[in-house]
Amino acid sequence: MPTTRGPGGGERANARPALATAVLVVAAVAAPGGTLAGRALAGGSLSGPPRVAREPVELWTRSLDVSARGVALGSAADLDSDGLDELMFHVHMGGDSSELVVLGGTDGSELWRVAFPGRSRVLAVDVGSDGRKEVVAACGDDLSVLDGATGERLGGCALEGHVGDIACGRGAAGPFLVCTSGEKHDDTMVVVSGEGLRELWRVEAVRDRGPAGKGFTFPVALDVNGDGRDEVLVAENGNRLLCFAGSGELRWDVGLGRNERLNPEGVVSSLPVVADLLGDGVLELAVGCFAGDVVVMDAAAGEVLDRARYGVDSHEKHMGDSRVPGFIKALLGRVGEPVNCLTPVELDGGPGLELVLGCSDEHVYAFDPGRGATIWRVGTRETVYEPCLQLDEATILAWDTTGAYVIDRVTGSVLDRGFEFGATMSLLACEIDGSAGLEVVHVALDRSEVAAWDLGVGGAAPTRDGGPAVPEDAAGEGARERAE
Repeated sequence: MPTTRGPGGGERANARPALATAVLVVAAVAAPGGTLAGRALAGGSLSGPPRVAREPVELWTRSLDVSARGVALGSAADLDSDGLDELMFHVHMGGDSSELVVLGGTDGSELWRVAFPGRSRVLAVDVGSDGRKEVVAACGDDLSVLDGATGERLGGCALEGHVGDIACGRGAAGPFLVCTSGEKHDDTMVVVSGEGLRELWRVEAVRDRGPAGKGFTFPVALDVNGDGRDEVLVAENGNRLLCFAGSGELRWDVGLGRNERLNPEGVVSSLPVVADLLGDGVLELAVGCFAGDVVVMDAAAGEVLDRARYGVDSHEKHMGDSRVPGFIKALLGRVGEPVNCLTPVELDGGPGLELVLGCSDEHVYAFDPGRGATIWRVGTRETVYEPCLQLDEATILAWDTTGAYVIDRVTGSVLDRGFEFGATMSLLACEIDGSAGLEVVHVALDRSEVAAWDLGVGGAAPTRDGGPAVPEDAAGEGARERAE
């Protein structure tokens, strides 16, 4: 039934209660574009010089065997409970059809595939809390659960309207799914139980009549107060961020700024992330916006604490152009470029995590929210859309459509460009061979080839002592498609 909506927010306490353990919760990277596998982990203390230990080695190469052109979005999850990841490639072939192809991570052999009659979304999640991951697939008004090991349909339900995005979280009663749906894919947000797909609650979007007004976008389930139960966050009309309890009660509703076409300062452009960013033992939330803002908030109360802006320098080429009107130059001087992704990481060993962000000005930045300062920036050949990956305790992997960059997380130096993938559709980090460290799987832009690589970087990134691993499936696909 409909959930009750009311004024959100609330005063921020002068002294917020500290969490017993420093907790990191990151939106799963099967989300914006669904191309990463939730492997962006918070590091522990820095313990030695960065290194690239050996030359990259190609492990195997396979073809997806997809005849039609389309967007191939990749994700990785352990679908058969053997401790190693399988690889899911979700191929959109225009508006008429889509397909999910699942490969074994060890050798790239095809395990199963399923076709959908239209636009679809897929997500790997343990809906039954039995330790086995299923694949949740949405197409049209149908929400289906597929056996992760075989692709067999186990059950499903019908939703009102067409499903837009899907995400998942875990509440007091177990896993739940979040779906945006409706005639325009974003009119309604529906939350259903993971087991049995029973509708728990729904809420209708209140649309802004302005030119940039939208329904619900960027749904994600995150634990904002450290109690072990996920809340549901979603952007409404582009520039409002809403937080709902797992029961459907509105916790807070915060406006992030204008949503005008020429000044979209508050329009959300990335999935939110939650982490202890200030080093005070409590959780903050960070979200990127289209005008280049990174907004840092009190995660539990929804109060905006600070914001930084990126990508303003990209407009310099227009400032000396006499053909550009003065009022446009004044506007460009204040507006940056979209922030597409955020990854909390430990960069300096000090209190609080830092944020590594990909910006549409073709740079990757490291931002310290505690000091409000940029630590380093790395130029890329194209725009970075997907959250960066922490490969080990010293290195970060970023990628754009031309290839990948291994970055020293302390200095921002690019350590290795020895593996030029060429035109890239997807790049995901995963555990496919049981060895120390993560492997990287690359999908060519023309979808003709999938290749698995051992990049020669050391062991897997550590988590903070006592802290949880990053959830692999907190959010659904869609952000990269919207950005493009």
